[in-house]
Amino acid sequence: MLSSFDFFLNVAIPNWRQLTARKLNKKLDDIGPIHLRLRHRRCTVFGVPQIVLEPKEEYWLADGVWQNIPQYIFREWAVHVKNPLGPYVYIKNEPGSLYPIDLVHNLEEETEEETRERLKVEKQERWHALLSTANRITHTARSAKYKPVDDKKIEKLARRFIQIILIINK
Repeated sequence: MLSSFDFFLNVAIPNWRQLTARKLNKKLDDIGPIHLRLRHRRCTVFGVPQIVLEPKEEYWLADGVWQNIPQYIFREWAVHVKNPLGPYVYIKNEPGSLYPIDLVHNLEEETEEETRERLKVEKQERWHALLSTANRITHTARSAKYKPVDDKKIEKLARRFIQIILIINK
């Protein structure tokens, strides 16, 4: 499947890897309708989806490896091909998009199951972020010979730290 995908992009848009998201979107819009939908693990920082004007610049952590959208498309492309002409890749650059990569047949609403799954994943990511940040704060405090007295204070500091990081990354 990956080879047919590469073949399609290389034939249709030979320099697709060098294009910005906007130019790639324009070329793909010129090619014709977009058939299929592909979800990917969203770019998040501490479980909060990040908005990026150029989705090709987004990075996220997948199995301990920093990944960006072109790498993701190259490595994990997997869809049900319903059109004999092959799938079209569409990189969304809408500011509010949670899913910067889509292969779209119809832009349908998220089902209840998909919404529940997304919210569950985001909640897990937020808890993981909070715990790992709190652990780093505790470790740093202990290395400075300071024994944190109150877990609530550490949690509050971790939450504040996460907010500061999110503001810096925007």
